[in-house]
Amino acid sequence: MIIVDNTVLSNFALISSINLLPKACQPDKVGTTQYVMDEFNRGIEVRKLPKSDISWVAICHFETSEEEKLFRRISLYLGKGEASCLSIAIIRGCKLLTDDWDARECGLREGVSISGSVGILVDLIRVGFISLKEGDELLSELIKKGYYSPVLRLDELVN
Repeated sequence: MIIVDNTVLSNFALISSINLLPKACQPDKVGTTQYVMDEFNRGIEVRKLPKSDISWVAICHFETSEEEKLFRRISLYLGKGEASCLSIAIIRGCKLLTDDWDARECGLREGVSISGSVGILVDLIRVGFISLKEGDELLSELIKKGYYSPVLRLDELVN
């Protein structure tokens, strides 16, 4: 299972490419928490996000008291969406997709494998779902929508 938070879901929804996420994660399933689903749906309700079908995303619930305890601790300094995803990723050893800087830092400290929107685009190029040109166009769209990218083009990351 790969856990995704609202930053990545929202970014791909904003550029009408949310359907690329499950392709980038194959053969793993994509999961998130109810906190993230609620955030995402609120974004649609207030028209900050376009309507998007994310029925393919599995809802992950806390399975242990250890996950709940970690969630409560992390949510003292991160939002509930990021904290819930991090708690599950840390305890279950899942990869986490997030563009939230603080969540990435916390996850890396805890040994979580982290990627984000740029990493997803690179993976899609590497496996042949999109071309380098298409990846650069999607990255450009993300940047126009307000995404801060560490790169302007993906070629240096793909090779």
